[in-house]
Amino acid sequence: MPSWRALAFHRGGAAVAVILVGCFVLLDPLKPPHEWDELAYHLPHAQQWAQSGHLQPNEWLRYPWFPYNYDLLYAGSLVVLDDIAPHLLHALAGWTIALMVFRLGVRYASTLEACLASILWLRLSRAEFSNAYVDMGVTLFVLAACIALQYWFENPEQRRWLALSAFVMGLAVGSKYQALSFLPLFGCAVLWRDRRASTIAMASLCLLVPCLYWYARNTWMTGDPFNPLGGKIFGFTDWNLADYEYQFADIRRVYGWPHGAFWAALLAPCLPSLRQINGLRAAMVFCIYATLVWAGTSHYPRYLMPAYPLLALLAVCVWCQLLQGALHFLGGTAWHRLNPSTHNRIQSGGWAVLLAVLTLACFDSVARKWPQLATTPEARQAFLQRTALLTYGDTLAYLNTHDMGKIYQSGMEGALYYAPQPIWGDSFGPWRNQDFLRLEPKALAAKLTRQQFNTLVLHSPSYRSLVSSPDFPQYFSEAHRTENYSIYRVIGNSP
Repeated sequence: MPSWRALAFHRGGAAVAVILVGCFVLLDPLKPPHEWDELAYHLPHAQQWAQSGHLQPNEWLRYPWFPYNYDLLYAGSLVVLDDIAPHLLHALAGWTIALMVFRLGVRYASTLEACLASILWLRLSRAEFSNAYVDMGVTLFVLAACIALQYWFENPEQRRWLALSAFVMGLAVGSKYQALSFLPLFGCAVLWRDRRASTIAMASLCLLVPCLYWYARNTWMTGDPFNPLGGKIFGFTDWNLADYEYQFADIRRVYGWPHGAFWAALLAPCLPSLRQINGLRAAMVFCIYATLVWAGTSHYPRYLMPAYPLLALLAVCVWCQLLQGALHFLGGTAWHRLNPSTHNRIQSGGWAVLLAVLTLACFDSVARKWPQLATTPEARQAFLQRTALLTYGDTLAYLNTHDMGKIYQSGMEGALYYAPQPIWGDSFGPWRNQDFLRLEPKALAAKLTRQQFNTLVLHSPSYRSLVSSPDFPQYFSEAHRTENYSIYRVIGNSP
């Protein structure tokens, strides 16, 4: 048997390896906001709540009725810090997940498998460390709910674990509609273990506390608790059937499959050595359920992210089991002939080499990314001009430096965080572009005037026929033009 010193070194080495891999994405959250979703609605919603001090629906933004638990953290951080803080909060969830996966691996598998599973999670989720979406937060809450539920299964007399599991699941459901898909599995698991009325009542109350506000508000104000996704059942309000169908058609365009590294997890139920471990067996049930629901609904890889941590753990366990079997078949006898001290030296040497390689790679990653950080206002502006504002820069600069009154736009949703707010116009909702920009110039000007719009911003390549109409100059005067966008004032309704 290995000595306790060797075991301690291996566990400590594995923890250091996970931390080093975590450092690969240490600088990514320090980039200014530049991803589409965070600029279109996540950060604009948070910004509006931070400025107003109220949780009002911002109907001029996309998805005003979504649940936004995790975005509330962004709003709070914008009050006391700057817009890098939301990135750090999102990344913090990712780093916490890595540590949770590590602890799960140590508890139910081995130190090596714990290390590899955490590294796999960090590697495959690295793109999410540089934005302020909510997928990391939802994944953290769902994983925490699964862990707490498993602890309750192992200790049924300690119902505080069930209360904690229900509460963090409520946080997930209050952060994104996709988390609702886990409630049937969660409910069946609770009923399977304990059907007492007091248990069900406690779990329901703990679940509702962190999410009831969003669904009750939607029901009271729109009649649809899942607005706009429940429109076919409860009736549409700001959306219509065409918006609903367009949204799901847009998701179908990004259909995909998770990374190939996860596919080994499919073999986990076939290995008796893994099925015998309670924690891994529960992980199999969760991953099978999550994958089937995902495949039957969105089929968008990022929406499967709540299952990524447990998929990573199962996949690594399968790899290690298969590798161990292969080594035992090919040369296990020779390995077992070695004495324990030789085993320890070989294993310790392997960990030392791994840590050395990861340390060098970490320093190289940090050294390459450090010059990319926007440490001055000039560097920040240069970074944004290369990324988020690449096509919007001059147009936004003009809008932010001139009094343009109430603005209607088309094609600038991906930079609304940097635009003067509020600014109307979107593919969905009451200010959908097709309801405005398919009109003739006279009718368009009349509609804009009735709704008190003073300025029209057009993505020029998309509306050449409208702009080239002979009547267009009678109702709109050009104020500014770039290669991609043109700004017009509505004649007779200037600010």
